[in-house]
Amino acid sequence: MSPLHTYRLPPRVIPLNINKDQVDYFLEILWDIFTETIGPVTCQHSYGGTNDPQLYIYSVRWVSNEFEAVLNFHNHTAKGLVLLKLRLIDREKNVPFGPHADKLVRAIQAATEKIRSGEHGSIFDCYAKIKILCDSTLSGSYRIDELGMLLLDGAGGHELIYRAKSRKAKSEFDFEAKKCAVEYVSALTVLSQHLFVVSENDGVDIISVQEFEDLVKSSEFNGEYIDDTPLFGLYGAKLGMPSEPGSPADIGEVIMLEAKDFRVNGLLCFPSRLGELIQHINGDLKRRQASKRFPDALRFRRIREQYSDGDFGVSYELVAYVAAIEALLDHSKIKNEISCKNCGNKLTIENYIISKRFSDFVNTYGGESEAMNREFKELYKHRSKFVHTGMELHASNTLRPNRPLILKGKSYVAATPSYYHNIHEWTGFLLRVYLYFTAYQASHDAPDNA
Repeated sequence: MSPLHTYRLPPRVIPLNINKDQVDYFLEILWDIFTETIGPVTCQHSYGGTNDPQLYIYSVRWVSNEFEAVLNFHNHTAKGLVLLKLRLIDREKNVPFGPHADKLVRAIQAATEKIRSGEHGSIFDCYAKIKILCDSTLSGSYRIDELGMLLLDGAGGHELIYRAKSRKAKSEFDFEAKKCAVEYVSALTVLSQHLFVVSENDGVDIISVQEFEDLVKSSEFNGEYIDDTPLFGLYGAKLGMPSEPGSPADIGEVIMLEAKDFRVNGLLCFPSRLGELIQHINGDLKRRQASKRFPDALRFRRIREQYSDGDFGVSYELVAYVAAIEALLDHSKIKNEISCKNCGNKLTIENYIISKRFSDFVNTYGGESEAMNREFKELYKHRSKFVHTGMELHASNTLRPNRPLILKGKSYVAATPSYYHNIHEWTGFLLRVYLYFTAYQASHDAPDNA
């Protein structure tokens, strides 16, 4: 039979009824069972809509030497995975369905049962160890119990050890472990104002649970912490959150504004709520995306500092600062009613008002600072110019040896904007104030505090 015959087969319909919050868990489990019982899932993926605006189909075409299968998962945006339509050609016998289809069905049933029984709750069975880099020297090694994570100080880099899920193929384990490590180092960067990156020249090691426990017993965790209580409760009080009577609410007293505020005797220290804040970041897509955009910006900044032709990265750096904040904004449209200039009829238009939400974010979490409002307004204007015109924001090599400035009307051509030397510190600070405020809010909304 030709490949087209697979799509022409009447499907075998398998009810799933997987809650939308468990869809990704289910697919992860299913792929693991496929790998263990049938073989690696070598397939083509596609995802698209249907006539129902809430129903999407995740289509997987799996081709092996033994069979060719098409699995169409019907994913409802509110209900989750509703059902699966399976089509399969047995390539050995050149017949539809057969024993291979039965194997797929059993794997699907097993994955469904794991979700129903709650077995998916244990999502790690080992640990990953990976080298991460930072230009600063840590005050010591850290044990972050909330995450089951260790950060071991080292001369040639630091070792990050964290929970992982074993995989049959080492390449698959490495991919998943590095993806997880990127999220952790991004959070470390935002919460310390110091750039952390995953080492590109080192691999990922697998550590057993017993080896991890032995490492905990033999290591000294002497890393120092900065008391972040003022930032956790202080700004929450300013925004109307519960606070102790007489608590100050001066944004100028909030700690951890700049990178230097994280150093004690020249050594880098982390805020005392490090584990709680990383959990808070990783628990939400918007917060994860914001925490990734910020180190993107710092990496472009590093390029400019390290290379003579690094000015090209300034525009991308500025875009990343805006993106870090925009990731946290409300992206829904609002409806406005206007009158037509020609006929006077009332019209309803929809706008995203992202620029207003951006300025409101800066004003709110910047403590209504006039300086921040002014400079971030300029930043947003520069970012819009670059993404909409493609023209670089600031010309390279404008400070020329023994030559005059290049004048341009009311200003002069510069390699960086006037706010450049502060914008990375201010963006990091705004993100931290937001993260601490929302973490504080979440802790007071938790059932135990009801």
